[in-house]
Amino acid sequence: MVKEKQMAVPMFANLRAFFLSCGLIFSSLVTANEQQVLLENGLEKCVKAGAITLSERNNLLLAETDLTLLQSIGYCGCKSAVASYAVVDDEELIRHEMFILKDSRRMSFVISNDILRDSEVSGVNVRLSCGN
Repeated sequence: MVKEKQMAVPMFANLRAFFLSCGLIFSSLVTANEQQVLLENGLEKCVKAGAITLSERNNLLLAETDLTLLQSIGYCGCKSAVASYAVVDDEELIRHEMFILKDSRRMSFVISNDILRDSEVSGVNVRLSCGN
């Protein structure tokens, strides 16, 4: 009599389907919220910003964009290469950070996970400006 081995393949197939469905749900959530983030570029004569895409890493919601340096941000009134961004919801400051902007780069602006999932919030603005 030959014993049949029980295979764990169905379990992995179900697990794979579960993760796939979670990814699809997250993708639709991010797509729905993308229009809720507006970049206000106070350095537009010196820095060109690409389209914003949202992603989530380490439980943080990130608004990512490419910043292309057209000329030194000193020409836009900055006293150094320090730039800053502020995340604002209805004129309430949510987050503010400074960073060095000497070259073109991919930038990830940290946005609170809770703010875009709050049903009363229509969106947030990310304001790019001089850091000093």
